[in-house]
Amino acid sequence: MFPKFDSHFARDPFSAEAFDPSPETWAKIYPPLRGFFARYSGQSFSKGLYRVIGPATLDSAADFVSVAFPEFRDRTRCFAYDWMARIFALDTTKSRGGKPQMIMFEPDNALAFEVPRTLYEFHEIELRARGKEILNSDRHGEWLRKGEPVPKPDEAVCFNVPLFLSGKDTVNDMTMYPLDVQWHILDQVIERTRHLPPGTRVTGWSIGD
Repeated sequence: MFPKFDSHFARDPFSAEAFDPSPETWAKIYPPLRGFFARYSGQSFSKGLYRVIGPATLDSAADFVSVAFPEFRDRTRCFAYDWMARIFALDTTKSRGGKPQMIMFEPDNALAFEVPRTLYEFHEIELRARGKEILNSDRHGEWLRKGEPVPKPDEAVCFNVPLFLSGKDTVNDMTMYPLDVQWHILDQVIERTRHLPPGTRVTGWSIGD
């Protein structure tokens, strides 16, 4: 399905949590994603750099988008996320050559970006041409060279203080957290700070055990 992606991104030896292939399950999956999920759901690639959504992350990703970016609540279908918990989704309201176009959500920057690519173009063209930039693979390499663990599909490496709250953009200010916890915390912070005037200082930020 995606031969260039397959040759460029090595699958990690983590157990994949694939979707139940029953007709009832697939009826709930957005049609343009059925073939993609049938092949890749739950898979992790290149030491946790890029991960495809599986049953355990599908609802968590959708919930995050619904709270943090409510304007996209009814128009996006999430399909993947990276080691920093950034979410990749299809936009059901925009098409490119008759196929849905993409959106990328960045929790640490509280931003959503339109990506003028289809699912196929993203994996076969964009990730090969600009994968280092899109997935921040240089920072990923820094994290691993520090001796830090490879993030599993249910984990994410995020800034101790989100960048949109003036956090430091360095690998020394990053920590690995459970993925669903990170999404839940950041969606609440994004929601509560959305209407603050530009330049408002937010203090007392922390994530505890």
